[in-house]
Amino acid sequence: RNAFLVALPAALAMIALVGIVVFREGPHLDEDRPDHEEGHLARFDEAEEAAWDLLDVDPNDADAASRLIARCLAEPHPDQSLDRFQRLAEARPNDLRVLSAFAEFAGRNGRLDDAERLWSRVAEVDPETPTGHYEKGRVLAVLGRVEEAVACFERVLELRPGHSDTWLALSFIKTFRSGDPRLADVDAIETNLAGRPENERCNLHFAIARIRDGLGEHDRGFEHLLEASKLHHRVVPSDIDSHEGVTRTIAAGASSEAWRRLHRRGSDRGPIFVVGMPRSGTTLTEQILARHPQVHGAGELALAANAINAIGLVRILDEVRRSDGDALPESLRTFAEAYLSGIPDLPAPATRICDKQPQNYQALGPIAVGIPDATIVH
Repeated sequence: RNAFLVALPAALAMIALVGIVVFREGPHLDEDRPDHEEGHLARFDEAEEAAWDLLDVDPNDADAASRLIARCLAEPHPDQSLDRFQRLAEARPNDLRVLSAFAEFAGRNGRLDDAERLWSRVAEVDPETPTGHYEKGRVLAVLGRVEEAVACFERVLELRPGHSDTWLALSFIKTFRSGDPRLADVDAIETNLAGRPENERCNLHFAIARIRDGLGEHDRGFEHLLEASKLHHRVVPSDIDSHEGVTRTIAAGASSEAWRRLHRRGSDRGPIFVVGMPRSGTTLTEQILARHPQVHGAGELALAANAINAIGLVRILDEVRRSDGDALPESLRTFAEAYLSGIPDLPAPATRICDKQPQNYQALGPIAVGIPDATIVH
């Protein structure tokens, strides 16, 4: 029991700290512009310029700001989204929606220092609401600044003592000892779980399981783990049909001979992608590679997923299938540009980034053909 409790799935930690990357089967904004007509794209740009004009006239125009946030999130090129967000944040420096969307964008694209700065700003603008403190704590935890992350989570609990997401995140980075004043809160939560929503009870059961285990109360912790697991299946149901649909789409598209025709061997000096099933050793592989001074371990980036979702997986597969020459289809060029432009600056002397997002296996075709300098480690 104790061994199982200590080895809670790493995926749960990522849910608590950075969220889950999801590839969708269909296009993202393509539903509104199925064929990417030039006229429609021109109208899209015109609408954006009109929104900027409205903000120039009235910086408090919330509707214009909302449209521009949507435009930033729809852009498949992270560097262009970054420029738009920066311009929008300068126009509305205290707008919590702008700051929060910008911070989430930065975090998803591996710009964790920017994300930490922006969530700090959210906490400054609205210090009595947990959001800024909690999200800043999540980013700090990923950056390895544990003491600062704990301080952020402690601030959330001062504002909302029963904040379930915070308890879960805190349980992964703080070891509770006998005599910790927070244990009185744990006892109180433990006796009042029944009336809370299922998603909150799920998080709290998982958190208390880890806390009790750390205190040596293994049987008591295991009881919470069992309850958390039962709730988790109801709170986060597995959509097997959707997953199989995406897998069938990828498999059908990957069988096209066009992939072999379009593939060109590169220099092997580009990004390194480590893929595999969860708990299969991807983290250890990344850590080994990152010991080399020229390799920077970036963790699990969302760059590929964001690019695929913005462009549309179906569109990429269809354009590859219909291609008849050696030139890369437009969607593959867009994917490669979006990924490469989104790579954060590497600390010296590193020259290559290692992305160990397991879900990148769904984008291996676009990666191998669109970024021929990449190295894929399975």
